[in-house]
Amino acid sequence: MAKIYISDELLALFLEGKTTVEESAAILAAAKDNLDIRYTIETALEDGIFWSTGISENPAKSVCKLYEMRSQEHPILRLAASSETNDCVVKCEQYVLEAFDKETQYEKLLNDARQHDWLRKDGTPLYNIGRLLEMAQLSVARRLDGTLELLRRDLEGGCSVIVALNAERLKDASPGTEAVANHAVVVLCVNASEGLVEIFDPQSTSECDIYSFDEFLRAWECSENFWVSIVERGVRPYVPHPEDVEHIKLDEDIMPIADMLAENAHEIWAVGRQKEAKGDRVKLDKDPYMKPFGELSEEDRVSDYTTALNTIKLLYKLGFKITWEQRQLVQYVPNTRKAGEPYVPKPIFADDVVLPENVVQLTEYIAENVHEDWSKDRIEKGWVYAPVTDKDKRESADLVPYCELLDSEKDYDRKMAMNTLRVLYKLGYRIEKVTK
Repeated sequence: MAKIYISDELLALFLEGKTTVEESAAILAAAKDNLDIRYTIETALEDGIFWSTGISENPAKSVCKLYEMRSQEHPILRLAASSETNDCVVKCEQYVLEAFDKETQYEKLLNDARQHDWLRKDGTPLYNIGRLLEMAQLSVARRLDGTLELLRRDLEGGCSVIVALNAERLKDASPGTEAVANHAVVVLCVNASEGLVEIFDPQSTSECDIYSFDEFLRAWECSENFWVSIVERGVRPYVPHPEDVEHIKLDEDIMPIADMLAENAHEIWAVGRQKEAKGDRVKLDKDPYMKPFGELSEEDRVSDYTTALNTIKLLYKLGFKITWEQRQLVQYVPNTRKAGEPYVPKPIFADDVVLPENVVQLTEYIAENVHEDWSKDRIEKGWVYAPVTDKDKRESADLVPYCELLDSEKDYDRKMAMNTLRVLYKLGYRIEKVTK
């Protein structure tokens, strides 16, 4: 199909039901990645003005595809809550802890999960599966797009595996079964020769249940094959897996924000570094990063910019959008200095900003993804892990899974991720969940 330019005029014709089959297909394809087009169409749907001048055969078919596109929510936001008490994740993690000979008490695990907001009234978001295991000092990796072969390899390598799936589809292949992830189970064995998967199911009265590959896969695909791999720390090499946000296209007005956010993140880091040094000028002068953002190497500036940009893109991928009430409510001026002058950080502090609760709930996931993104960038540039960080040798002590970072480093990632979003509010922007 020839590439079609999606102009405002063409989009208006589409909303009126006057586009050709090829044009409609191109617009719907573009709407999956172009959020401006997508929001325009969704707003028309919600306002009831979609194809108000009449519905032809082509738009009638297209709207089915559009509704399918709108209903796709990122799988990690789903809740594992198929049991009456919504505690299937807690029971899975208890099972894994016992497999690693870790002391465990169900009531304590349940209380810990609730206290940290991992287990909520309606269940556990998939991105929180494994948090109890992290507390027990196990290494936890969360992934999408798993395969039976990957599960088999991990199991044979000494890992435990938890997957998110649809509980009903394990037992019911009828087309009417809702295709959403709502349950968690522990995978015990993947038998390739017999085509069988053995699982521990918290809802089952059996010690283990066995399903064919087809039965298991039709239930697992509902989570985009989301799986959690657990092993003792230090056993497997660290391979970062940040969210893929390359395809997310932002409005041109949003792009420049990343420059401001990247510089402001550096300024905040510099303030923290000064506090740690407690006035030790010699120590600060030796730090190669203690300088205005504009004086950093291009590689470091690009890295910080990409991190800020990807944080915004991740929000869009998770179903949020950025709007504005009073753009540039706070004016941001790049921090510069004259030759010979000391570096004085001047960040925008936004601790007073109250973010929407549905964004705050994603703090850990966003912070973890920031670390994964940073680690992937460093490794691609030739950095390696070392117990002591040495910039000249491109060695970093932080090139480990997020769950293995020191609490102070995790807290730093959390603060930086949330401050990035709070500064958006200071700049007059707002973060809103896209209405389905």
